Amino acid sequence: MQEGDVEVVCSALRNLKYESPYFEDYPEDAEHVHKTLPGMLQTPGSVCLMDKQYRGFMIGFIGCNWYSPVIEATEALLYVFEEHRGGPTAMALIRAFEQEAKRYGAYCVNAGASLGIAEDKVIELYLRLGYERKGHGVIKRIQ
Repeated sequence: MQEGDVEVVCSALRNLKYESPYFEDYPEDAEHVHKTLPGMLQTPGSVCLMDKQYRGFMIGFIGCNWYSPVIEATEALLYVFEEHRGGPTAMALIRAFEQEAKRYGAYCVNAGASLGIAEDKVIELYLRLGYERKGHGVIKRIQ
């Protein structure tokens, strides 16, 4: 993802406001995204991936928790525009996120589906990619 991709992210967030029961409670604030996302792109451990054809993106974080020095990757948002769902975009983004996690030396990737959009299908995709159910989400050991 690059700074020029901010408009694509803002478009997705507008969609999320209407698609997701979770996001419907949050105000739409493109100005906040324009201020925040460029900083995230420069922050070590912050992973922001954009599909080359702008079909979707994935945002996550890699680092240690307060209770352990073990490095973990955590998916914060996986979004694929509606017209591209069911295709290869989500799988490609997940695999790219795993590669970034490995590059950082992460032990595992934690992910989930909490947007209220096809959650069962998202979890099913993660399971097909070798993740295991754990708590409210899924986990895959990569190291």
